[in-house]
Amino acid sequence: MPYIKVGHFDAVVNTVGFCEYANFTEMTEAQWLTTIMSKMMGQINLVRIGQEILPTVARLP
Repeated sequence: MPYIKVGHFDAVVNTVGFCEYANFTEMTEAQWLTTIMSKMMGQINLVRIGQEILPTVARLP
């Protein structure tokens, strides 16, 4: 995946995600998993990409 150098930045905010809209008691397990995984994997993928782009940033021990 190609990346473009954009200069200095102090923070990255990931606001992507979605939710299946249905009554709480009527949502299927598949709908719950889709909603949860979209939000969780969005955060994980952001960190993965950040590690590729910012290899010189200090990492937590």
